[in-house]
Amino acid sequence: METAVEPAKKAKLIRLDKNLSEKSLDWLGIFERDAALCFDLIVYISNNAQLDIFKFGKIELADFCKTMGYDKTNLQKKAEIPAQLELKSEKLGSALERSKKFITVFENALYKLGRFTIPIVSSSYDPDSREYTLTTSFVQIIKELKIHVASSSANAKISYSYTTSDEFDYNLSRFFFFADLNMVKELREKNLLLLYFYLKNIESGHHHQFVERDFIKVCHFAGIAPSEENIKYTKKNLQTRKLSRLKEYIDFDFTPVNVTGRWKYGYAFTFHANKDYEKDRDKAIIAKADADYIDLKLIKYYLRRFKVKGAVEEKAYRDWFFDKEQDYPKKKDILFTALAELYKKPKDQIAQRFGRYAEDFFSKKKK
Repeated sequence: METAVEPAKKAKLIRLDKNLSEKSLDWLGIFERDAALCFDLIVYISNNAQLDIFKFGKIELADFCKTMGYDKTNLQKKAEIPAQLELKSEKLGSALERSKKFITVFENALYKLGRFTIPIVSSSYDPDSREYTLTTSFVQIIKELKIHVASSSANAKISYSYTTSDEFDYNLSRFFFFADLNMVKELREKNLLLLYFYLKNIESGHHHQFVERDFIKVCHFAGIAPSEENIKYTKKNLQTRKLSRLKEYIDFDFTPVNVTGRWKYGYAFTFHANKDYEKDRDKAIIAKADADYIDLKLIKYYLRRFKVKGAVEEKAYRDWFFDKEQDYPKKKDILFTALAELYKKPKDQIAQRFGRYAEDFFSKKKK
């Protein structure tokens, strides 16, 4: 009797803030024991901002667990060290005791995404001066978090709503790399996720070949403590247990190389998909990123405008979106403001240049 083979899942590529790769080692220290869950919440929110826009701004624990591969029971356990109590507020402490809220493992991770200021790097380009600018900001990922309790019953349904920061929204459309959402759970369980993010970030930069001279950094992304006394074992461990296993998920090769420095080791990575990379693909990627950014700003306005408490009803939203009699000047203003932010241009210039684009954007015939 033949054994049925489960078909491979189709890749679900989403854009993630480059900081989730480049700054992840720093973020481990910020989020501490909740780091893995915080990273997965960022991935989940990023996915909703692009592919599941009608879920954006709301989190149902069951849906999060299904999407990201968690056991709901584990996330509902009481947090051992609630980050909220670090504020040492008597008023907050009393509220926590009365409500018994904001203390589960899941809520604690959500809270940390808003509580802690995180270093985030963003990139911008001025086509007139042909100058790239890298800016480091210290921002929140979540600006506001609400817990909605259906009743006073001990078994009452609980849901969450949130608002992301403008800086986080911007980076999803201008400072990003691509990753496969369907691989996150499996890679997390194999302790390969941060190394996967590191390599996908390089691949997303269109590098066909890339030399990494920082051996220690690669070890840390791989979750390996380098041993100077037994460097051969460290190299073998990194190559056989980490890098080689990632070939199942990324089309790449690696070759150890000698470099200058304390450890004298590095790696030359080859990303085969980038050998004949067509630059025209960038235009489609940026066009999609632009549209997603505008859609995100519009859904945020819609949530505020109509004080939506539950899930956004798709039909009602689409009726409002395409209706030229409902908030049309405001909708166009949101579009022009978003494009002005993305292209670093005055809004009046954007309005003149993208007038026809706005007409098409809010036209059913173009959707």
